[in-house]
Amino acid sequence: MSQPTDPRRKQNRRHLIFYLKVYDLQTGRQLGSLGDITTEGLMVVSKEALDVDKEWELQLRRQGPSAPEHTFSCRARSVWCNVDINPAYYATGFHILDRSPELEREIKALVKEIGFID
Repeated sequence: MSQPTDPRRKQNRRHLIFYLKVYDLQTGRQLGSLGDITTEGLMVVSKEALDVDKEWELQLRRQGPSAPEHTFSCRARSVWCNVDINPAYYATGFHILDRSPELEREIKALVKEIGFID
């Protein structure tokens, strides 16, 4: 596995082949789509800027014609929000607060199933 490009990053980002929908569990509102993920954090791409330094209850939903629906949830804190590469969107970075072995297995299985290989 290659080294992370940002020296502060402990793990490489995993860019997904297709986006998963990300929801705020408290409001039920779709926040955006998952851009990348590690067992420590994730990035959400959205049409609106999301609040920074806020704790969120996130739910990730995988839906598609070739795969059954699957969801999992995590608590995460938003740590940054910037205009995305496409200026019509925002990218928000989250630090995952749940560090359970179950969530780590969920993320690793997700990356293995639909992520790009380094």
